[in-house]
Amino acid sequence: DCLLSRGLGDVYKRQIIISTIGYGYFFLKISTKENKEFSIGTIGIIGVFSLVLYSILSHFFYRHGEIHNSFIIFFGVCNFFRYLKKEAKKDDLKIFFTTFLIMFLGIVILKNHDDFSYYHFQYTYYITQHPLLIGIGKFNHGLRTPSSIFYLNSLFYLPIIKYYMFNMGALMIMGFSNIIIIKNIKKYLDNNKYNYLLILNLLIFSFINIFFYRLAEHGTDRSAMILVLLFVLELLYFINLKGNYKNFYTNIFIILGLIISLKSFYIMYLLFSLPILYYISKYNKIDEFLDLIKFKNIFFNYFCLLIVSLFAINFFNTGCLVYPIYLTCFENFSWSIPVKQVLAMNDWYEQW
Repeated sequence: DCLLSRGLGDVYKRQIIISTIGYGYFFLKISTKENKEFSIGTIGIIGVFSLVLYSILSHFFYRHGEIHNSFIIFFGVCNFFRYLKKEAKKDDLKIFFTTFLIMFLGIVILKNHDDFSYYHFQYTYYITQHPLLIGIGKFNHGLRTPSSIFYLNSLFYLPIIKYYMFNMGALMIMGFSNIIIIKNIKKYLDNNKYNYLLILNLLIFSFINIFFYRLAEHGTDRSAMILVLLFVLELLYFINLKGNYKNFYTNIFIILGLIISLKSFYIMYLLFSLPILYYISKYNKIDEFLDLIKFKNIFFNYFCLLIVSLFAINFFNTGCLVYPIYLTCFENFSWSIPVKQVLAMNDWYEQW
C-alpha cells in the first residue's frame, strides 16, 4: 500500500501541475478573444486562480469528493494537451519541466507547515466532506480564517492517495512564480537590456529561492509574499512601458485576487490601486479605467466575484465579512462570534 501510494503520488503530482496549466489555457480562451501572448508560468498562475475561483464557488453547493476531483483533474489534463498542440513553445516547456523536476526532488524530504495539524488539514478536509456549513467558526479558531489555498488543495483529494496532496498549492505557486521570473530574466538577457528591472528580477529570484525554499514554512503567508513580489514587478513594468503593457490588467487582477484570497487581511494591498489610478491618468488610459467601473473588463469581474465570494464565506463562518475586523461583523446572527472574542483576536493580530 505504501509503495502504491508513493507511485500514485508522483503520477498525481504531474497530473495536477499539467492540469492547472490546462485550466489556465482554458480560462484564457473563454475569457478573452484578443491574441495575447502569455508565458507558461503566467498561464499556470491563471490556472491556479481559475481553480481557486471554481473551488470557492462550488463549495456553496457540493463537497469536493474523490470522483468530483478526478473529473476536475482529467478535464485540465485534456486542456493541457490542447495547449501543447496549439500554443506551447519549446523554450517554455524546457523551463517548466526543469523547474518542477528540481522542486520534485526537494518536496519528498519536506514536511508540512507547523499549522497543518492545527487547522490547515481540518479546514481542507472539511471541504472534501461537506458543502458549506454555516457557523463552523464556533468549533475552532482556525475555522474562522479561511484561505484560498485550502480550497485549492481540496481539489487534490484523490482516490487511494487521499489527502497526501494537500501541499500542492504552495508548490505550484512557488514553481510558476519561479518560471515567470526566469522568463523575465531570459528576455532581458536575450535583448541585452541591463536595467534596474533585470537586477530586481535577479534579486527576487535569489530571495525566493534562498529564504522561501522550504515549503514547510509557506502556510498561507509565504505564497502570498511571493505573489506580492510579482505584483510589484507588474506595476513597475506598467510604469516602465508607460502604460503600453497589454497584459497588465489580466496579470494584476489575477495576482491581486490570489494575494487577498490567501489571507483576508491582505486586503490592505488594495492600497496599490492608488498608484495604478495615478499612472492610468498619467498615460491617458481613462477609457480603460471607465471599462473597469462599468464592469467591461472580464478579469476585473473575476476579481470582484472572488472577493465577494470570500466575504460570503467569512460571513457564514463567523458573522464577519473580514474576521476579525469588528466593523465588518454582524452580532445578531446565531452563528456570529462573540464581540469580546473578535476584539481580542483583532488585538492579537495587530501585535502578531
